[in-house]
Amino acid sequence: MRSLYRKNFDIRQAPKIKVQEDIIEVEKWMANNPAPFSTSFELLHWAAWEYGEIPAIKFINDAALDSDVVTVSYDELLENVSRAGKMFSKLAGNDLPIVSYLLPNLPQTHYTLWGAQAVGIVNPLNPFLESNTISELMVSAGSNLLVTSGPSVSQVQWEKAVIVAKNNRNLKAIVVVDSKADTELLSKEAGLPVFQFDDELANHNNDPEALLGKRVAIDISAYFHTGGTTGSPKIVCHSHANQVANVISGSLALPGEIGDVCLVGLPLFHVNAVLGTGLMSLLKGHTVLLATSSGFRTPGLITSFWQNVERHKVSMFSCVPTVLSMLLDVPLGKSDISSLKMVVSGAAPLSIALAEKFIKITGATLIESYGLSEASCISTVNPIHGEQRIGSIGMRLPSQEFRVVKMEGENQVLRNCQVEEVGVLQIRGRNVFNGYLDASKNEGVLLNDDWLNTGDLVRMDIDGYIWISGREKELIIRGGHNIDPSIIEEILMSHDDVNNVAAIGQPDAYAGELPCVYVSLANEQHQDVTRDLMNYVTERISERAAIPVYIEIVPELPVTAVGKVFKPELRRRATQRVIKSCIQKVDREAIVKADLCDQRGLRVAISSSLSELDISTLLESFSVDWEVVV
Repeated sequence: MRSLYRKNFDIRQAPKIKVQEDIIEVEKWMANNPAPFSTSFELLHWAAWEYGEIPAIKFINDAALDSDVVTVSYDELLENVSRAGKMFSKLAGNDLPIVSYLLPNLPQTHYTLWGAQAVGIVNPLNPFLESNTISELMVSAGSNLLVTSGPSVSQVQWEKAVIVAKNNRNLKAIVVVDSKADTELLSKEAGLPVFQFDDELANHNNDPEALLGKRVAIDISAYFHTGGTTGSPKIVCHSHANQVANVISGSLALPGEIGDVCLVGLPLFHVNAVLGTGLMSLLKGHTVLLATSSGFRTPGLITSFWQNVERHKVSMFSCVPTVLSMLLDVPLGKSDISSLKMVVSGAAPLSIALAEKFIKITGATLIESYGLSEASCISTVNPIHGEQRIGSIGMRLPSQEFRVVKMEGENQVLRNCQVEEVGVLQIRGRNVFNGYLDASKNEGVLLNDDWLNTGDLVRMDIDGYIWISGREKELIIRGGHNIDPSIIEEILMSHDDVNNVAAIGQPDAYAGELPCVYVSLANEQHQDVTRDLMNYVTERISERAAIPVYIEIVPELPVTAVGKVFKPELRRRATQRVIKSCIQKVDREAIVKADLCDQRGLRVAISSSLSELDISTLLESFSVDWEVVV
């Protein structure tokens, strides 16, 4: 094995990124120091050679400070991933294994992830989706194998698996992570062969070299579902080249030291936990600490978080702003968190007040970043060795090209924007995917010359820092959870009384955004129409997080010159309503007005008898651009 790799590939030897010009120096270093691997399995093979007995994964079953710890070394991780790959190849027969999984955060989830990619394609699924949506995604992906929790671990997940099995004729077998599983009984329930994960894993020998070359860089490695801007969830196709390019460029921006501990509380069906704090950590020789199977959702993890940071010597973790806010409500007490070097926040806007408070209390470096599934995971980050500009999503990562442009329609670029001018962010690089599984959904997303149109409105300052000004695309981001507004809109449009509908995200101090709906009616309004509509959408929606918190009846929806609903105006109205309500709880005479500005995007003007400090305190958890006016 040792003859396969050079000893001089060490990302810690690359120049440190402090300012924009350093990124070019890092790219020169990358050109002279190519990685000795081109697939995720080759990366893990190299990591086992490089790090050996160092813990790759640690798993704690619950948030208790005396919880047992399961430790998996880099050598053991490679062994189990290799066995998983062989298991999937056997179960798929002559077909390419396309492995869907409905799993919490477990060591077996990592074995499934990388074992499936070693021999075929993995399809991580959100286990909180409704059964019909899961079935649709698996049918679209062509999944032939399913890995899921057994009934003694999660009866709910098993019941979903049975429904999925009956709706998917392509499925050949189910593998359950459940040591108490009666596979014969479960096979009768599902109508398919059912295998126990650990038992079946043990039936295959450990020969990692036998899997080298099974997949190459251009091969598809994963299908991730994402909330698009229209229709049902889109399936993003990652290649091995996409993933490897992204984890290398991310690691060069956020290197760390061998043996650092990265706590993972985000779910392993999302690209952040899979790549950002998963494969990227394993490239760097870090220990991935799976902080319970349910992560931040686990009762007690937040309240015992700082003690667990001390116990496990946590170096860094990644989360959404909602989690940061929750953690600030938990006193540090006597916990020694000096090991905590860095916290990465992403997936939703971070308020400046929240960031400053977190940094002051913890002493950790708080890094705001930005990414999307279509670009594999992470694309910008504030420089850890340079200036962190709070409120900015940082600079581009090495080997990722950026441009901010003015667009006409979905496909035509008019011109590049000037410094500080708001435009649409576009990305190009090996990390950018080649398209959705349904190629018809690529329109307006993949442009000429391989540019990815993110749909996010940003401005770039003179030093290369990027600032989000709004979203041209229409996802609602609730606590880092992407919600496709069309899921809400399509349901309400099926109601007899509805003429037109638009769902947007209204600002929320806790979750960042919450679903909000504006409806115009086909018939005359009756007294209980809003309540009827709320009941109607609640009963039919597949994502519980997508249930609207507010429905407003309007005479007509605002539209553009070509008749398209103009959602920025609706976001303006919702922002004004929410901020006005917040301020007027203290000053009933306050005047709050939100406007759409050409240069700064959505901005709220506040006239109040309250001091600017008092207003800042009231709004510190909102990611809203505001000012006090006379």
